[in-house]
Amino acid sequence: MKRIKFFRLIGSKDCQLEVPSEFVEEHGNQLSDVGVLKVRTGDTWNIGLRRFAGRIVFNRGWKEFADHYSLDAGYCLFFTYSGNSRFDVVICDPGDAEIIYPTKPVKFKKPMLDVETVLPMTKSNGTVLPMTHNDNQGITNI
Repeated sequence: MKRIKFFRLIGSKDCQLEVPSEFVEEHGNQLSDVGVLKVRTGDTWNIGLRRFAGRIVFNRGWKEFADHYSLDAGYCLFFTYSGNSRFDVVICDPGDAEIIYPTKPVKFKKPMLDVETVLPMTKSNGTVLPMTHNDNQGITNI
């Protein structure tokens, strides 16, 4: 299937976003009641698709999506339709630069380094070492 692209300019913080009429005319009958938006981080959002008067809007869940990505007037979203009501979305700021959102943090089962290994806090006999701050080298043991 040919991947169809369109963009939408955010005009205000509405609770919905209209799909372009040209896209609706050609592909609207392929869409289910829920669209899946996938952003560059890999996160996916299930957003309701509401039909009325020959139009389709992203509605249920749109406000949460917009709030999560801090969308505001002037932001531009580029949609690539890949079939099965799935859209890849690229978000650009008002200066037309793509916003690179952080990916989910990696969770480790246990710390990679033990704090005691990196910065010994006690002598081998268990005595706590006094600490001082050295502006040139950070915290050091006395």
